[in-house]
Amino acid sequence: MLGVVVAIVLARHEPTQNGPLVTVVALPAIDWTCAGVVLAAALGRWRVLELGVLRTIGRYSYGMYVYHFFIEWPLAQRVLGLRQGTIVHATVSVLGTIAVAAVSYHLFEAPFLKLKDRIGTQRAKVVAQADLA
Repeated sequence: MLGVVVAIVLARHEPTQNGPLVTVVALPAIDWTCAGVVLAAALGRWRVLELGVLRTIGRYSYGMYVYHFFIEWPLAQRVLGLRQGTIVHATVSVLGTIAVAAVSYHLFEAPFLKLKDRIGTQRAKVVAQADLA
């Protein structure tokens, strides 16, 4: 958490997004904080990765990765006219991305994920029959 706080404080004092304070101090602080959380969870000392909100974000993460650019730039900046770097822009971008990713997950991903057991079983039978021949 300290890394996130450092990043927010430094980013507010940095005139550009890619300034030296952000790239040399803030981003590595976030990286090390995330690495520490993952290490603590992997060692079984901290069960933070089992939190419902993180599991939900994990479920929708691929859609968030795919759709974030389309929400952040065209919708938030062009359509709504929000200025990048403001709290309103960030809030609309994050909530919009999560909403689109959730809809995409339930309409597209989940039906395909339900098929994986049948497809995997069929493939295993085909491979087993080929090995016997």
